[in-house]
Amino acid sequence: MSTTASTYIQAIDANYPVAGQNNDSQGFRDNFTNIKSALSATNADLVGLQIGALLKSQDNDFVGYSIKNANLVNYSVNVSPVIDSTVDIDYTLANFWPIALNKSGVNTVNVTNMPRAQRSGNLIVSVTASNLYTKIQFTAIDEGVVVSVGSIDQPFDVSIEKPDLFEIWNDYSGDVPYVYVKKLSEDIIDTAYTNSIINSNTYTGSRAVFDQSLTLGNTKFSIGTRQGSFGATVVTDGVHYGNIALVPNVISTQITNFPSSPPGGITNQVEVFNPTEIQVGATVYFAGTNTPYIVDYVDGSTVYTTNQYNVHWTQIGQIISFINPQFTATQATVMQFSNVKSTDRYGTVTPGATRNLKGTIYADSTSLQVTYANPSNFTTNTFSINISTTTTNTASNEVATVGFMHNLLPAGSVIMWYGSSFELPYGWVICDGSTAPNGVGTPDLRNQFVIGAASDASGPGPGGIVPATEVTGVQTTSGGTSTSIVVSHNHLGTGTTIAISDPGHQHYSVGANQIAGSTPNPTGPYGNAPLGSNWWGFTETTVANAVQWYTSKEYIFQDQQGSTPTGGGVTLQTDVIIASTGTDSGAYANIPPYQALYYIYKWIG
Repeated sequence: MSTTASTYIQAIDANYPVAGQNNDSQGFRDNFTNIKSALSATNADLVGLQIGALLKSQDNDFVGYSIKNANLVNYSVNVSPVIDSTVDIDYTLANFWPIALNKSGVNTVNVTNMPRAQRSGNLIVSVTASNLYTKIQFTAIDEGVVVSVGSIDQPFDVSIEKPDLFEIWNDYSGDVPYVYVKKLSEDIIDTAYTNSIINSNTYTGSRAVFDQSLTLGNTKFSIGTRQGSFGATVVTDGVHYGNIALVPNVISTQITNFPSSPPGGITNQVEVFNPTEIQVGATVYFAGTNTPYIVDYVDGSTVYTTNQYNVHWTQIGQIISFINPQFTATQATVMQFSNVKSTDRYGTVTPGATRNLKGTIYADSTSLQVTYANPSNFTTNTFSINISTTTTNTASNEVATVGFMHNLLPAGSVIMWYGSSFELPYGWVICDGSTAPNGVGTPDLRNQFVIGAASDASGPGPGGIVPATEVTGVQTTSGGTSTSIVVSHNHLGTGTTIAISDPGHQHYSVGANQIAGSTPNPTGPYGNAPLGSNWWGFTETTVANAVQWYTSKEYIFQDQQGSTPTGGGVTLQTDVIIASTGTDSGAYANIPPYQALYYIYKWIG
């Protein structure tokens, strides 16, 4: 390598001055000038070496220049002092950063001063936690978009048993700078094994990523690509197919603190005992309100919501539930069971009361509740059916059990049945005097009327008891006759009432009178009629023929000349006899109009 000093050195005349003769002084001057210039150039080179050379005795700055074709052996990187989440990770200060997290929940750590201008750099971060339920999330506020590389996204779980290692590097080659984060303490398989088996010899990690499908034994799991199952997890054994459904991811924890007297009584923050797995976008409900609140972010054990809630009904120690964002079109979400009832079956909320959220089922021995919507003051959110336990219930959402129906119509009931004897409902037999399956003898009600019982009597009924009537004056269980009869009776009148009325009738008589001069008829009402006269309705021409006359209770007789018998009239007294008569003297003539129905007996219940 030629330098300025060597140029001057080469210009020095090594043979001048010449010994044994006079020498020109100019030659001396030329050599001295070149020597001086060479020394000056050498000095400048030494100064340059002091400034830009790699020195073992101090830190060296290459000012952005590259080291090429180097083989680094036994080298190390600078380590930062231990920091917490309040200190930024500065790329210019160290390449290895130990971080100790003392707060549970999500801890946010910012990365800064990464290389720029078509360059990239990387860091190693070691994170330890003091408490359970601790997470870390990396940000790069001034550096670009942070992207997680691996099977899970931020925030990352942090173990309390051993440090978790992370590698961070940036990409400033495009228009949008990126900062990549990878958790090194988890084993990740980026491509699936093909025609191979994952076992302890080939894979010892806790997570794996497969692009298309996973087969366990004879069961294959894949991601649906067709309409109706797109994005869902499809499981098949080669013959049967189904989509795997999910239950809502509900995180329940306990309130440990909250602002007791915020301005206006409202705040957007609450501290919880265990914030692990509470995700941004989760839905939460606070006591005393039906309004859904959305998680904005989590910092340590404090959860911040996008809108403010009233703290009036909030108490330390209350259980609070967060519903993480749910799948919508890509994966079916099914119900999960709850051990508490909804506030009530119509969704009404009592301040401070426990309530079920959308996607829960509650059941006990007498009721079933399906909560299909989050609580609201305006709409019903719970479908509920209850078992009726008494016959006085009138609620429309109560259902009757077998026991309830047997209470309404217990064993031993007798009803009328309009149908065939071969189509009786289960648990019923015809009342024909036979023994029912429960061992009770049924009454024989075929071709019988039923009369109300007045007492119990011994018989083939349940417990040896049968109903009895006392209508005849004695205790009987059956009776009556099929013979048509009229009970013996009298027709008696009084001084003011008429038992039998005679509006008028005819009397038949033979030879009531004869012509003049003949012997009078002793059965006639009067003697002979004068010759040529017409008295009392009979003429002289009347001979021994049947004649008749009309009478009433009292009738005044007069002849055609208006003569009246002595006494002013004749009172006729007659006897009336009611003869036995009718249209039918046979059996069953006294039965009223009827329609035949079966009497059936309920033996079950």
